[in-house]
Amino acid sequence: MMAVFEAIKSIIVDGDSDTLIHFGTDAKPLPQTYQHLQLRCSTRSNNLSGTEGIRFKPLGQNTGNSTVSLLYHNNAGAPTYWNDSPTSSMVLYYIASRSGSDSYSYAPMVVDILDYANANKGLHISQYGTAPTITGDGNVSDDNRTWMGSSSRDGTFAMTWFQLEAYPSGDPFRRGTAFHLYGWNSSN
Repeated sequence: MMAVFEAIKSIIVDGDSDTLIHFGTDAKPLPQTYQHLQLRCSTRSNNLSGTEGIRFKPLGQNTGNSTVSLLYHNNAGAPTYWNDSPTSSMVLYYIASRSGSDSYSYAPMVVDILDYANANKGLHISQYGTAPTITGDGNVSDDNRTWMGSSSRDGTFAMTWFQLEAYPSGDPFRRGTAFHLYGWNSSN
């Protein structure tokens, strides 16, 4: 099986003021013609006080009662599995921040967004990210998350747009942060 990727949209932060990154809107939704999406990121937050991640908000939601099931590794630790309390957003770790990384480091992250257009399946997110630290080591995270529903705990939904923001601070992304969204179709 071979994957074919097509560029959809790139956003490169050119100042230190962008707090919310938008891919699609209600009025201009993402193309629903791809099997999956892939988001490739090079990120840095303006946060001065701690470790940062990206809050991923399908349909712009940050509250609600969806279920997130998560299988993850953090910093080469033992794998962990848990079901999150109902929520409508996900946090993807790690991104570089002013408090934890040297002044020139940006953190790479790849996020696979599977079955995003299929309203009959739960949204599945697979993420790999790493952020360098001042001491020369790094924070590493690989997560697999299944998102069941939007309006009810067992429901499903088609994702037509999403937002990203730095978490937990909500501080702006630093100049030079880049997000590239691709559509992904598999072929035999």
